[in-house]
Order: sequence, then C-alpha cells, then structure tokens
Amino acid sequence: MIQAGPFFTFPLLMKILKALSLLIALSCLLGFIAAFVVEGQLAARAKLYQRIEITEEAQLFGEKGTMIGTPQLMIIDDKSAEAGPGPEGSTLLNEQVLKEKGIYPLQLRSVREVAGLGKIALTAGFLIGLAGFAFAKTRLKRNVSV
Repeated sequence: MIQAGPFFTFPLLMKILKALSLLIALSCLLGFIAAFVVEGQLAARAKLYQRIEITEEAQLFGEKGTMIGTPQLMIIDDKSAEAGPGPEGSTLLNEQVLKEKGIYPLQLRSVREVAGLGKIALTAGFLIGLAGFAFAKTRLKRNVSV
C-alpha cells in the first residue's frame, strides 16, 4: 500500500479528495442556479429612470431640471426621489434627493455584468470539482485493483 503521510493512507486521501470535489461541484451548481434566480428577481424590479439635477434656475423658468446622462434601467426601492414622468417613458429621478438620502441607484446593466462573471466563475468551479472527483475516483479504482 502506498503511504501518503504519517496519518493518512493513499486511499483515504483519495476518498477525501473525491468527497470535497463533489461538494465543490454541487456548491457551484447551486450557486449557478441562485445567480439566475437573483438576477431575474432584480431584473423584475428594474425601471427606466432619467436622472435630473433640479436647480433654482430651472425651477424659475418652469423646467424640470438638467438631464444627467440618458435614461437607464435602474433598481431603486426608495421611491421618494422620483420627480414625475420623463422622456422616452422614463421616470425622472432627483439627484439631490439621492445624494441627501445616500441612495445609490443600482443599474441593471451592472447586475447583469456581475451575474455573468459569477456564472463563469461558478461554471469553472463546477468543472474543476468534477475533474477532481473523476481523478480521485480513477485513482481509487487503480489503487484497489493493484
């Protein structure tokens, strides 16, 4: 029998590797599924917003304010910063209220990017776990048959 160290035999180490690899693969598979669920839930809460900066000059002339960027799909739970309907079917979002309350608008594009990178990493972890499981299983069969 091959000796792997003072306390562990080779078959025991391969059984441990096999179990840990399977645990890693299953955890990554569960995380992959969770990434789809979380991304879907956040996407369902997204709304088209146009950020504006309301200035005294704009209010003086009856304008809504200065547009900041273009309308973006964002996830904002606190609706107190909404300032009415905007262009292209969007909702205006008061930038000053966001700053005062410390609300950071979460863009759906960022959510999808992070979820995509997470899915890639979880897929790699799943494949590495399966490879470790297959390696340990093969080594155990070879060692037992010898």
